[in-house]
Amino acid sequence: MCISRLFSGRNPDANNKDHWLSTGAGISGVSYSFVITQNYASVELGISKDSADENKKIFDRLFGKRAEIEDAFGSPLNWGRLDDKKMSRIDFSLHGVNYYNENE
Repeated sequence: MCISRLFSGRNPDANNKDHWLSTGAGISGVSYSFVITQNYASVELGISKDSADENKKIFDRLFGKRAEIEDAFGSPLNWGRLDDKKMSRIDFSLHGVNYYNENE
């Protein structure tokens, strides 16, 4: 199992009602986000630098390694270049599971 240190030092805040958590990916303007609800969970790599052109270049470089990335991840990913938006994203979602229920 690969354990990431991206969230080390981050603790849940009992007063925080957010259902998501984000952290930098080591490149300015690129971040990981994790979302958990009663119906789905997702992980996203958001590419949102100041320049739309730079965002698309980063996305295209990653997309060029799509097979290698998906093989390492272990599942197909959703690749959103989002040509009509400034940002791009790569994400994976699981639907139909209540992640607040320990039995599921």
